[in-house]
Amino acid sequence: LLGGAVLCLVASGMSWGAVQRADLARTGVQVTGGDLVAFGRAVGLLGLAAVVAVHATRRWGRRLVGGLLAVAGGVVAGQAYVVLRDLPDRIVEDLEGTTGGADFAGVTTAAGGPLVMILGGMAVAAAGSALAGFGPRWPSMGTRYERTARSQPASRPGERAAWDALDRGEDPTI
Repeated sequence: LLGGAVLCLVASGMSWGAVQRADLARTGVQVTGGDLVAFGRAVGLLGLAAVVAVHATRRWGRRLVGGLLAVAGGVVAGQAYVVLRDLPDRIVEDLEGTTGGADFAGVTTAAGGPLVMILGGMAVAAAGSALAGFGPRWPSMGTRYERTARSQPASRPGERAAWDALDRGEDPTI
């Protein structure tokens, strides 16, 4: 889960391609994974938060978190695959929307970013499926720190009297 979340965050910041503008300066414009796959960064952050939520939740909470992760990871992996299939066109479409239909001389793409996003999304989806299926059987953080009825010490009579004196405003140290 942690690895998949980190891969989604890394792929969101990676450059997935660049376009040379057809102006006199021949400036290049980079397009990142966060521009093309809108939910990539969100799934990465969701995965990081879920690492803590796994330990803090119990039965149905873990099933809910696992189901959410499975769906979110699958959606991001699918969305990254769709973008990868026609990456040059997606890059130009994204830039035409932000620049208002500027002319572009050439498009260069990098398939590494989409592949990392697909791998990260699949890892998050697999971890979510495992969490939904097996998570309720795992020990939770709360049960480790709870005391059983047998292990609680019996209160001594002197302790109760001292607390009652404090409640009345008497200072036992004087």
